[in-house]
Amino acid sequence: MSGVDCSFDLIIFDEMPSSLLSMYFYAKVTPMSIQSIIPIFMSLVLLSSCVTTRKYDSLAQSKDLLEREYKALLGVRDEKNEVEAARRNLMQDLAVCKQEMTHQQALIQSLQSSRDDLNQRLNDLIAQNQALLSASTDEKQQLVEEILAKEAEINRRAIVQDSLAKAMDQREKRSNQLAVDLADKEKRIAELNSLLQERDKALTSLKSGLMDALRGYSSADLSVREENGRVYVSLSQNLLFPSGSDIVDPKGVKALTSLAGVLKVQQDIEILVEGHTDTDGSADLNWDLSVGRASSVVKILTKEGVPPEKVSAAGRAFYLPLTANTTAEGKARNRRVEIILAPKLEKILEMIGAGK
Repeated sequence: MSGVDCSFDLIIFDEMPSSLLSMYFYAKVTPMSIQSIIPIFMSLVLLSSCVTTRKYDSLAQSKDLLEREYKALLGVRDEKNEVEAARRNLMQDLAVCKQEMTHQQALIQSLQSSRDDLNQRLNDLIAQNQALLSASTDEKQQLVEEILAKEAEINRRAIVQDSLAKAMDQREKRSNQLAVDLADKEKRIAELNSLLQERDKALTSLKSGLMDALRGYSSADLSVREENGRVYVSLSQNLLFPSGSDIVDPKGVKALTSLAGVLKVQQDIEILVEGHTDTDGSADLNWDLSVGRASSVVKILTKEGVPPEKVSAAGRAFYLPLTANTTAEGKARNRRVEIILAPKLEKILEMIGAGK
């Protein structure tokens, strides 16, 4: 029995609407519970059953928006590191200020002691030399000048000490604010990581359920893989359609019925069905064929119980091939329908927006 292809390479879901792309980005970087965002996400899911060329262009623009939001989240992480470095520098500056303040206090005490000593010497000289006061005028003047100089130095040191104290107080306030900001950023990052873990757990469970339901099909006809936070179910033309037709044949209906049994009980995903063709025939023909095949698959899924509001169809013609259309094997790989399952990302996007 052939197994199911379970590749985990990451890809970008170009075709999501703007709001869904934003929600996906929020899920990639945040730790809140996927289960908690399910109810909100259901209200935004999915487009009409057929995507026009103009809609496709809009989806491409949404991809660019998602990439900018992803860079914004990386900026949040970089900002956390910068805040932490600034806080460490402030703490080092505070330590230097405290040392300088202690040194200044010691100098002031030394100057005050010298001044007291000079005053005592002056008083002693005055008491001992009353009779010779006129002869000792020069010495007295020198002592007075020394005392005045010491007092001026003490005053200068006091001013410097006061300035240092004010600067240290300002730095302490700034350090405290940085600590608060850093704690808030760390909390948001932890919540984002928790949401991402919950999302990944749900996707892994979904993939496992799909593999169990679709077991027994050839890997050339059907594969299930998880990439970039989504689950992709790829079904070949050989499994679903006769050549050039958009009517699903019986074996394709059977496979889609098994798939619908898993999808209809999922409450936290949106489903995009994409039709792909090879390069045989005109572009108009391939556009119509890819859209018709995607629509046919959507109709079977909804008939089997998948909520219609959760499903949309898109035709990609031959513009997103898996491989070159230069060989028969390459064309066979490119003729396919991909069912893309994506989690709802509203809570993650709300958290990223709140942190800007």
